[in-house]
Amino acid sequence: MKKIISLIMCLTISVVFISCSKDTTPNEDSNNKNTSIESKYKKHIEISIDENLILENLKKLCENVRNYGSVGEKVSADYLKGKLEEYGYIVEFQEFPVYKQTIDSTMAVKNNKDYFKLNPYNSEKKGTGKNVIGKRDNHSNEKKTIYLTAHYDTTDFTKGVIDNGTGTAVILEVARQLRNYHSPFNIEIVFFSGEEYCRSGSRYFVSKLTEEEKKNTLGCINVDMVGEKGAGDIVMGLVNQENNVMTVMLNEGLENKLKISRGGSSDDLSFYHGEIPAITLLNKKPNFKIDKKEDQFPYVDLQQLKNTAYLISNFLTNFNMDTYNKIVNKDKTYSSNKKVDKLGEVNGFKLNKISAYPIKNGYDSITEYEYINKNGKRYIFTEQIKTFINLDDYGEFKSLDKDNNWLYSISKDSKYNTKVFYCFGIHFGEIKSDISMDEAMKILKIYSEK
Repeated sequence: MKKIISLIMCLTISVVFISCSKDTTPNEDSNNKNTSIESKYKKHIEISIDENLILENLKKLCENVRNYGSVGEKVSADYLKGKLEEYGYIVEFQEFPVYKQTIDSTMAVKNNKDYFKLNPYNSEKKGTGKNVIGKRDNHSNEKKTIYLTAHYDTTDFTKGVIDNGTGTAVILEVARQLRNYHSPFNIEIVFFSGEEYCRSGSRYFVSKLTEEEKKNTLGCINVDMVGEKGAGDIVMGLVNQENNVMTVMLNEGLENKLKISRGGSSDDLSFYHGEIPAITLLNKKPNFKIDKKEDQFPYVDLQQLKNTAYLISNFLTNFNMDTYNKIVNKDKTYSSNKKVDKLGEVNGFKLNKISAYPIKNGYDSITEYEYINKNGKRYIFTEQIKTFINLDDYGEFKSLDKDNNWLYSISKDSKYNTKVFYCFGIHFGEIKSDISMDEAMKILKIYSEK
């Protein structure tokens, strides 16, 4: 994960704040607010997380450096396969080629289809990685699927205890807990390699899913860099930093809601580009310098690993399909995660509320800001990621400012008197209202300046 965190900070242009990482030192008391998971979930099966087994698996995994194509990767893949088979899973390896990738071919793709170009520069193969896939014996193509994922690989200079031995050990323990649970959906375990090189393993995995398999996917819970002392609470990382169907479902059963943080620095990005609802569970303030330390185990917060495994297990055994369907069918609304700082008032219009509603299957949301003035007039300003938008479908775009950073297109077919589409940075949206076109353009100009 660490290689691309800084790239996300540079490439993402947003109106929301981005959390920053800071250096931490081991502390026996992590002071995490969500160290003790309190939930409203019902108890469907006996969940008994074995922290000693988590630690045992973590130590075994972290005996080796595990960069893709290495001997250490093979040893760890064999170990994961053996443990999953011990828990009753049917396991297969998925080998994938690794080719040259850059920021432009991964982080800065113009549309989601470009993300899945496995060899964008027609280069020679750099090596081969290996994903580990586990399915339960009651897996059925007639049921929908939830993926539980973590990357088990490392860079070539570390044994990766925190990044990401901890996440792998958590998912392994969840797999053990759920081995006998008869769920109304498939639970598929996937341990990715090649995450540390542009998420090569997850990109390959998602690229090989058929449209029918994507359609039958409920979502993905990815775990990356958890259980670090002094690194804060567990948060949910999302590309758009906005609620999706999985965050709403997970938080609905918790007394202490998990906060949303910037995502896309792990394998959740591959699922996002595949239009699959995904979250990454991670520490709020991870210390990326730990990877350079010889002994990384003093930094492990075993209690937090135990709690994270319990949280996921409890969530899945209480997963309500009726609630899920109500959300994706837009029968159930949910609040937005976005905050407004400078734009609480625009040209005499005050922000009244911020809401969100799902796109398609709930893989992302459109954020909707409603503004009202003293005369009762209102306008709605929407925002979403433009990666999935074909701008040609929205008319001819013109430049709004001298630097051509903001583009706009006036809609000629709308139930509103005024409807203007805009495009800025990674965002696309619209202003829709019964105010005049001149006033709408003035408001859009204010947004562009702030």
